[in-house]
Amino acid sequence: MRIDNNIEPRILVAPLKSENQEEAFEILTSALAEVGAIPDADAAMAALLERETYATTNLGNGLAIPHGIVVGVERVIAAIGICPEPIPYPGEGEVRVVILLIGPKDKPDMHVRALAHVARIMRQPGIVDHLVGSTDPHRDLVSLLEDEASRPFPQ
Repeated sequence: MRIDNNIEPRILVAPLKSENQEEAFEILTSALAEVGAIPDADAAMAALLERETYATTNLGNGLAIPHGIVVGVERVIAAIGICPEPIPYPGEGEVRVVILLIGPKDKPDMHVRALAHVARIMRQPGIVDHLVGSTDPHRDLVSLLEDEASRPFPQ
């Protein structure tokens, strides 16, 4: 499952059971590290938490796209969490879907383009509610990404 050649979703955690934002980050970064998608979960956590000090990554309508850049990854890696119960998250209300992005530190432009692309996909009306209510969120996410893959990636 790939959004394009620069974004590779590696983990889908459904259900993501978390009491808060930081715990959700820990679950998703640990899962990425366990499969070898990122070299260091602690470095990823530090990058995510640092980014959150500038502004929340809660986009509203139940969606958050936390993101950070680290050394040791070649493309943007995604971990997706679907929360059966909303989690408290600074900003625009509680969150039900977390799309965590880890990008290469030496390619920040790739990271920014990927972030914009994912935000465009996920902010479509009804997407968050559909994924949260799905009996097979993996299938639905693959379908969504395959449909979106036919559209051009922003340059």
